[in-house]
Amino acid sequence: MKQSGTFLTGPYAAWRIDAEQDADGNVIAVVAGAGEDGRTRSADFWFASFADMHEAFAEQRAQIAWDIQSLLWHRPEGLDAPAVSWDPLVEDDALLEAQILCVQADLVVGTVGILLEFRTALQYRTGNTALIVVRRAESLQYAMPAPSERPYARVVMGSGIQGPKQAGEPFSLHLSCSPGPDVHVTGRSVEFYLLEVPGLGGTPPDYADGARFRAGLPGWGSSASVLAKSEIGPAAG
Repeated sequence: MKQSGTFLTGPYAAWRIDAEQDADGNVIAVVAGAGEDGRTRSADFWFASFADMHEAFAEQRAQIAWDIQSLLWHRPEGLDAPAVSWDPLVEDDALLEAQILCVQADLVVGTVGILLEFRTALQYRTGNTALIVVRRAESLQYAMPAPSERPYARVVMGSGIQGPKQAGEPFSLHLSCSPGPDVHVTGRSVEFYLLEVPGLGGTPPDYADGARFRAGLPGWGSSASVLAKSEIGPAAG
């Protein structure tokens, strides 16, 4: 299992961190970045678990901003984040007026990720990005509207999740957007992460601004702090 992201020691000091768990369960974390003299340095740290690594960084009053892609590939072990106050895995329509940016499917391990623009979400005062991860996914369906020459914001007009009718059956997640798509995913476990990506600004970009609008949006390679999380279903790697 791997975790990677940015180790933030202050408003301007950002160090790259790549952590990997070996066969014995130990975690090796490689931290690299520029020191006060501008020179690039790196150091290796060993921990008994990811939980111990997060605790050690917390004791240094530092913050880890994980790559969003890393949260998709691996369920973060030892991540200390509060529960979501308005939980989209419990409350219908909790995601109203958020915007779907991207849906990514890893067919090898059966994982589906949905990346959301959250500066427009009605129910949340914090967080500018959100990520939904469905693990052990069994189906993914979405229907796009008619092709268009210009990009559009895909605004969530309805959302919900249905639990299994019988033990052992999968969960079902649906998101309805305007102007489309409608996204339906079924799987054995679902995670929701409320995220803060630094430097995005207070409002989404103008989608009519050519290809430049993507610079004002979060992406899979963005580093983000996890503000809150929620999950249902059995733990999955």
